[in-house]
Amino acid sequence: MTFVIPGKTFLVGEYSALVEGSVLGVATTPGFSMQTISQENFSFPFSEQSPAGLLWSESKRKFPFQFQDHIGWGGFGKSTAEYLSVLIPTLKANSNFSDIRLQYQSISEKCGARVSGLDMAIQYFGRILHFDQESQVYQSLGWNFSDFEFFIVSTGLKVKTHEHLATLNLDQIRHFPRISNPIVELYFKKNGEDFCRGLNEWSDFLVREQFIQKESLELSLNLRKSPEILSAKPCGAMGADVIFVMCRTENFSHVKHKISELNLNICATTQDIAMGILDQLSQVQGSAYVD
Repeated sequence: MTFVIPGKTFLVGEYSALVEGSVLGVATTPGFSMQTISQENFSFPFSEQSPAGLLWSESKRKFPFQFQDHIGWGGFGKSTAEYLSVLIPTLKANSNFSDIRLQYQSISEKCGARVSGLDMAIQYFGRILHFDQESQVYQSLGWNFSDFEFFIVSTGLKVKTHEHLATLNLDQIRHFPRISNPIVELYFKKNGEDFCRGLNEWSDFLVREQFIQKESLELSLNLRKSPEILSAKPCGAMGADVIFVMCRTENFSHVKHKISELNLNICATTQDIAMGILDQLSQVQGSAYVD
């Protein structure tokens, strides 16, 4: 049994997710994969002190597996993919994700990490993930802008997310959802230009709040100098890992060339939006999800 675990990118609501804010994210390939294998010569591949390691040690039923990282760059949810690799063989398509998320938060806390669990939700539900904090509903959506394309670009930079979040003062970010929640809702208006302006507004807000790393900010501002690039938003902890770039479909080739001129690696585009674990569980088990 093999499962593809997509990479994740937060579009809007990172940090807000920690203080009861709504979230919009995208799941893409390449990502990660796990394959169940025979017990013979199995050696657990992750740190025993990681959330995946702790889940493995606490599990009554253990399923040996092989894990592969098909990305090679940081910022796409490797730690949650590792955790899911341990968890997947025990899941059913009608498993309650709210319970899965709470367990992950609890285990992560034992490891000294503060997490929202919504990065894992992006990988679990797949495609464009919308989580509404008020209703506690998870939605897996299609790409809403037929005349617009995106690139997900690796910066080559990295902030250790768990360490960063562990030292974060939540009182410092409690006002973030007031800015991010309305921008999340712009996705449903299906107006690409408005959504790009919203992404830039969220990015500029994070800059003012000093939650975007200097090097990543400089890269995004260089990209935004090109009139064909309508948005270039740093994503991940301190915006360090990746930049989400949007343009009109007719400018796709030009923007692709512009990104290559800056020696940045394109990790995914609109064509790489991926299904999540839930869809694969449903295919294997022939059951629909009920939360």
